[in-house]
Amino acid sequence: MASLGLLPHQLADLVNLTLRKYERRTWVDISLSLTKYFGIGNLLLDPRQNESGGTQLEWKVQVSHSGAATNTALYAKQEINVQDVTTAAFEPWSFQQTHFAYDEREESFNSGPERIVQEIAVRRHDALDSLTELMEENFWSKPANDTDQSERLKPKGMTYWIVPNATKGFNGAAPTNFSLVAGLSPSTYANWNNYTDTFKTVSRTDLGRKIRNAMYQTQFMNPNQFPDGGSENGRVRCGVATTYNVCQILEELLEQQNDNLGGDLDKYYGAVRFRGNPVMPVPYLDSNAGSGTAYNIDPLIGINFDVMKAKWKTGYYFNWGRPKDAPYQDLVKHVHMNNSMQYCCKNRRKCFYIYKVT
Repeated sequence: MASLGLLPHQLADLVNLTLRKYERRTWVDISLSLTKYFGIGNLLLDPRQNESGGTQLEWKVQVSHSGAATNTALYAKQEINVQDVTTAAFEPWSFQQTHFAYDEREESFNSGPERIVQEIAVRRHDALDSLTELMEENFWSKPANDTDQSERLKPKGMTYWIVPNATKGFNGAAPTNFSLVAGLSPSTYANWNNYTDTFKTVSRTDLGRKIRNAMYQTQFMNPNQFPDGGSENGRVRCGVATTYNVCQILEELLEQQNDNLGGDLDKYYGAVRFRGNPVMPVPYLDSNAGSGTAYNIDPLIGINFDVMKAKWKTGYYFNWGRPKDAPYQDLVKHVHMNNSMQYCCKNRRKCFYIYKVT
């Protein structure tokens, strides 16, 4: 029988005397659990807002008006009505940290023509991967409560500010285990609630109608111009974050082109839009859909980026420090990145949370 021959890697001497073909200065990172990180791509890398002084974030809120306006007549006496109409909302800063270390002697081994990839670059990248995972979880979650110190260290993510409720209307009050949101009581100030609703099917008469109504209800436009920290011209920049399951059905309805959702649903550069606002699949929501809570089933979280912001402490925006000597290890260096930030939503009425019920 004729020999089938050998492949190069089956020749022992050839393997022993020859380097493998390496692609230098690059590597493939498959360590991250999600295919896309919504938080990093939106608020975290958005044009950032830096804050210098202050022990915590605070902004002023008008919670009522005096009712001073009246219908009147000639020579009528005026009754002057002056009331306190403002209060303060506030949130403490949160802090994140990541790090890596190296021995100064490692460079002598990982150098010259023998170096395929710079080891320190991989270490730094690894530290950033860890921070990316943490920041995405922080973006979509909230502290379990406001009493445990370990929970109080966490930033106030989307589900702290945009709260689900099974009742249609502005019923997104305080999240579970909280009575206040940014120091304000949704029970006392009903206008501090976000909009909520539920749906059963992705169709024109169910989900389509619910999204349409939510977008209408949450586009609050005060006719009196004021510095609200967001948009002052009525422009609403809203994105609807949801699961791929919802987006897939919407895409299929688009492909049918039979006006299942009327003129509200369209496509722009491959993305589904509803009334001009992108409906975005979020891998983190896919991974956590239905995880122990009913409102996690195919949620649609309407985030108005004019009022939902990430605030950063000046000088601590993903700030890499200089290498520092490790104690008792004279040739070992520690490198730390420190980050100081907090999320804040200055007007919860411009956001909504819709989820599926069975």
